[in-house]
This record gives sequence, structure tokens and C-alpha cells, in this order.
Amino acid sequence: MLQFNCFADESFVGRVEGIERQSESSFTLSSRLQDTPFSSFVLVANGEVAVMNLRPGPQGLFQLRYLGNGIHNVRKIDERQFPPCGTTSAQAVNHPSRDTGPQPAPGDPQPDAGNLIDVMVVYTAGARAAAGGTAAMEALITLAFTESNSAYQQSLVTPRIRLVYKAEVNYVETTFATDLNRLTNPSDGYLDEVHAWRNAYGADLVSLWLNNSSSCGLAWQMVSLSSSFEANAFSTIHWDCATGYYSFSHEMGHNMGCTHDRANASGAGLDSYSYGWRFYGTNGLQYRTIMAYEPGTRIPRFSNPNVLYYGTATGVPIGAPNEAYNAMTINNSASTVANFRQTVVNPNVPPTITAQPLSQSVSAGTTVSLSVSADGTPPLSYQWRKDGSALSGATLSTYHLNNVQTNDAGVYSVEVSNPYGAALSSNATLVVNVPVALAEALDNSDLTWTTGGAAPWVGQNTNSYDGVDAVQSGGISHSQESWLETVVTGPGTLSFWWKVSSEASYDWLELYLDGTLQSGRISGETAWSSKSVVIGGGVHTVRWRYAKDYVTSSGQDRGWLDQVVFTPGALSMGGAVDNPGVEWYSYGNANWYAQTAVAHDGVDAAASGVITDGQESVLWTTVVGPGTLKFWWKVDCEADYDWLDVYVNGGYPAASITGWTDWSEVTLQMPEGTNYVEWVYSKDELYSAGADQGWVDQVLYAAGSRILSNGFVSSPAPAHVLQIGGFAGASYTVQVSTNLYDWSNLTNVIGSATGVWVWDVAAGNLSRRFYRVKSP
Repeated sequence: MLQFNCFADESFVGRVEGIERQSESSFTLSSRLQDTPFSSFVLVANGEVAVMNLRPGPQGLFQLRYLGNGIHNVRKIDERQFPPCGTTSAQAVNHPSRDTGPQPAPGDPQPDAGNLIDVMVVYTAGARAAAGGTAAMEALITLAFTESNSAYQQSLVTPRIRLVYKAEVNYVETTFATDLNRLTNPSDGYLDEVHAWRNAYGADLVSLWLNNSSSCGLAWQMVSLSSSFEANAFSTIHWDCATGYYSFSHEMGHNMGCTHDRANASGAGLDSYSYGWRFYGTNGLQYRTIMAYEPGTRIPRFSNPNVLYYGTATGVPIGAPNEAYNAMTINNSASTVANFRQTVVNPNVPPTITAQPLSQSVSAGTTVSLSVSADGTPPLSYQWRKDGSALSGATLSTYHLNNVQTNDAGVYSVEVSNPYGAALSSNATLVVNVPVALAEALDNSDLTWTTGGAAPWVGQNTNSYDGVDAVQSGGISHSQESWLETVVTGPGTLSFWWKVSSEASYDWLELYLDGTLQSGRISGETAWSSKSVVIGGGVHTVRWRYAKDYVTSSGQDRGWLDQVVFTPGALSMGGAVDNPGVEWYSYGNANWYAQTAVAHDGVDAAASGVITDGQESVLWTTVVGPGTLKFWWKVDCEADYDWLDVYVNGGYPAASITGWTDWSEVTLQMPEGTNYVEWVYSKDELYSAGADQGWVDQVLYAAGSRILSNGFVSSPAPAHVLQIGGFAGASYTVQVSTNLYDWSNLTNVIGSATGVWVWDVAAGNLSRRFYRVKSP
């Protein structure tokens, strides 16, 4: 029995009835689920990698796939999202029918019996990378063969398929049609080596797996039974459709004479009944056989009127209307297809390495496995080497090192040989890192560190900000977390450097203070960056958390932390706004406070207090004018109802912002004398939006020159000419205002021995205007 806990509310028990071992490190388990009719599962393990397709009857398709870096993914598949097969009448091949010639004489090679069809699978680098690596691709190929043969058996199809060779090809994918043509042509300069392999290994059919999701596959369609079709016995498949959705079996079905269901068949098959079939089971659900198109759930059956599925025939008898009998078509063509190439028994093929051992960087005390995959005439022999010297007893395809230490570090390789030749792998470098204590890696032994989650954080010296060491989150899978925690006593400021390599916008490195997520979490490929957080008074728990969502991984799938510093003492308001030279005050329903999460200068800023509807939070100070006040501000609130305003000496706001307004600079002129400047974040009586807060940063004040005289003397005539006291021979700037806030320069100014004559042509007897004189 096997327990499959796919999701919290979906778990199954499998009854293992089939066990097949492909090699010392690869095996297949298959059968059905307990108490579930028409269910199935196939699990393939290949070294450290496992893949599986699980069908719990009418409940859909569950898959286990390998994502790389030791991470596996369980997913539930919506099969309606798979693209269709691309095979149409354009791929129909009608070779003249011919027999195989005279019967062989005694002693000559005998024709294959037709009960075993030899198949070769080749795949591109793009498909291999998307599948999770070479081991994962090889496991998927094994899974495809197991599924296909199971479908043949349950459909009463006579022949079985056998994998005779698999290899990666050096080919850049284009379109399905182009790739199929290039695969088929033996001498166009593309994939020509595939034909040599086909002959060497006696492959009757050839399947090329691609990473192209525009279609699930494309194959040549046999429409007449002829041994000449061997030149077209090729198919192309999107690797993710090959298993579970049965596109591997589907495309080979075209090579064997089968076509789609009648509603979607764009041409005839080998026989008048060579069609797939759609039907309703006695449970009221719609199903379709391997060669049929949607709608309906695809089942691992070729159409056969003699095979029932949920009480309904999966095909239509020959001679009846809409006859559909793919199983008979495959049986009819099996002998011809199986003799496209004669079976090759133990060809004299030297070893070829198909998967190289990989370099690794690990911590001391862990277990390391170095593996190689190779093809060639068995038996294959292995000899591992370290730094060029043979390792005694290291004669298997996988070399295990337990409890590695620094003396195990080095360059490893392996030679694979058989009586017909030998192949030497590329070098794999093993780096063994001495464990680093958390406090040492974080450069802070004053704090106590704890870690937990699905995997703990660890100290390491391969990735750090300071070039020495740092801590790294543990290796976790989907919907898991790895956290690091400490406790600080405030007030004070916590600063640190952090970095992440993850699936952007889905897997995050986050900071929590007393269980509350802080702003500024990071995701994707984020290089080392600094962050500071203001800690209030009292005891506080600080947690760094790397967490993953339920699907997909990217990058190194880790977070890092370095140089954590906690500086006791409260952050001052003057320091936050970069102006400690004046006194700062706050009042209202909640006080403004200094913080580091949101800042224009990237360091710190003042933030309004937390308020609710109908409340306000005020920050204020005084400056002595005249002078120029500049500052940066930002707000995130309900637009047009909640506001961040600045007032000078009360009255109406000198400037206002609302909604989501990013950092912007404001410049205000201060009149002479003491000026009260207030920043007010206020809310109306209803609703909230955004962060519901305002911020102020980098408040700078530059004092101006004082007015020389505020005594105005009217000239004898006319009334709009004024004399303002000053110093003879000096130069002045004369300004005019109607409200004491907005000032503009006058140009009609005449200097005299006793001061300045001002001629203001805009002034009248009934106007009210203010004047001032400023030194240059």
C-alpha cells in the first residue's frame, strides 16, 4: 500500500501490483487505487528524482513532477488547458501497398513477430531543462512507456512497445511542422544523427520530445499499410503532454494507422474504422479514448467495442454506423510496423554519457551523491576518480559520500566502459563548507538566534554581503516556510542586509515584527540591499521568513541575511526629517513618529500616526522668517477625502496632496517673523484606502535676508509713489504682496540718498498692497 496525500482534502491509497526495475537506481511502481474503480497510478523513481501520474477515476489527473534543486511538485491538472494534436490531412502518407518480399531462407535474419515494436525517444535541451533535468526526463520517458503498454493491455491491443534508445539531441526547436520535417529527412543537416541511431538500435518508431506548448504533438499519418511508411515513422511531442494526457501513445497511434474521432478527423486512417470515440459512462460523465478530441475526459484506452468503461463500450463494432475500433487498426498494422527495422540484439555500441555528474557545494557532515547516466551495449562498468586517482570500490553509476569533510573536497570524474570502448565524464567539483554558527554568520553574538519551519536557516560562506559568511534559508518545497528569529528590547533601530533568489511575486523573503508583516518584502532576483526598522520600547520578536506558494520554483529558491545590527535608543524626529536644528512637536488623535520603512532618502522619515475616520495627526515646528522652507512628502490614502496638508500660520493650506501621491518636493517662502508650520494628515468620516498614512522627509530651511525697513513714507504726489528708508548708494530688491505670503519683484525702483523710491503703477487709492525691501 502507498499513501498519496496530494492535497489537504484529497488523499488516496494505492495498491502496488506492478514493480519493474530498470536499473540499480531506477524502478517503476504501478497499479490502481484502493476501492476506486477505473483508477490508476504509475510512479517512476530515477535516482533522486520521482515522477507520477495518478488518476482517481472521474476525479481528474494528479501529477508528481520534479522541479530541480531537490524540489518536487504535486499538481492537479485541468486537462482542458492542454492544446490539441496538430496532425491533419497534411501529414497523411499514402505509400503504395507492398509486401515484404520473399520469405527469408533458413539462417537469414527472421522478421519480427509483430508483438513488440521498438521505439527510440530523443529530446531537446529545452525539453530536458523544462522537465527538471536529465534524470527527470528519463523518468518521464519510462512513465510514457509504462502508460502506453498499460493502455494497450486494457484495450486488447496485441503488441507492446519497447524502449531501445534514448538521447538528447543538439537541436534548437522551431515549429512542430518544421521540426517533424527535419526529423524525418535523413540528410538535411538537421538531426541526421537520429537516423544513424535508429539503424544502430533497430528502432521501428522515433519520437522527438520538444518544449513547445503550441500543440501537444504532430505525427505522420499512415493511411495505407506499407513497409514504405518506415521513412515516415516519426512523431514530435510537447514533453508535458507526453504522459498523463497520453500524447506519446496518441502520436504513435497516427504512425500505426489511427486517426481522431470522426468529428475531428481531417482525413481517413488505415481502415474504415480507425477512429477514436467519445461516449457517456453509466455515471453520466463524458469520456474519450486516446485518439479522440474534446469534450470528455481522456482515458487510457484505444477505441474498442469489446471493452467497457463505466458500463459503456469504448468503441463501435465494424460495419455499424460510426464504426470506431482503433485497437483493431493497431493489431492490423503491428506486424508491418514492428518490421520497419529488425530487432538489434546487443549491438556493439561503446558507452555514451547521457548525463554528467554535477558540481556541488555542501556543508560538512552532509551526504553527497555523484551520479552519471550512460548508454551503450551492456554490461557497463564504472570507475570513479578523485583528483585523477581511482577510488577503491567506487564502481557503480552513483558514488555516495557520507558525512563529508573538508578532505573530501576535490574534483571527481568517472570512466564508463564496456568491451567496445570507454567514455570519461566531465569533472564535477565538490566544495565542502565548514559549518558557521548563526551568530557568527550574522555578525551579531549579542542576540539569541532560533530557527525553524520546514527547514532551518544555516550559516554558510558561499554567499554573503561582507564576503565572509551569512545565513541562508533552508531548502523547502511548495506551501512551506523557513524562518529565523530573535528578540530585541527597544527602543532602538534594527538594520541588516538581505538578498533573495526566488519565483518573482510568489515566493518571498519577509520581515515580521511581533507577528506583523513589515513593508518592503523582497522577491525574484533581488541583490544584496540594506533595510532598517525602528523598534519601539519594550520586548519585541523579530522574524525573517522565506515562504513559498503552492506551485512552481525559480532561481536558487533561497533567502540570505547578513550583518544584523541593533542600535539601542529611539530615533529622533529631527533625525528622521534631516533637520535636528529645530524643535519638533506632534499632537492630534495620534502623534507622528520617526520610522525607516518609508523614506525618500532611503534612510528614515516622519510618518503620521495611526488614526481612524474623522481624526487627524499633526506634526509642527516653528521657523523665523524670512526664508525658504523645502521638504519632500508622500501620501497613500482615500483620494479626495483624506488629505495631507501643510499650513503656514494657520488659515488655508499652503499645499495639499491626496490619494496615492509618490514623493514630491515642496518649496514655501516664509514671511518675516516667527512662522508656525504644520503638516496635518486628516481623514473624513467614512472609508479608508491604501496605507492610510502620510510621510515627510528631508525638511530644509534656509534663512533669507531681513527686511531693511517696514516703515513706509508716502511721497507728496502722486499717491502711488512711496519712499522706503534705506542706505544711500546700496542696491535693493523691492517686493510687493497682497496677502503677505506671495511676493513678486518690482522693477520701477529709484535709489536716493535717503532710501528707495517705489513707483507702483498697479497701486491705487483703494488698493491694499504690502511692500518690503531686501538686500541683494
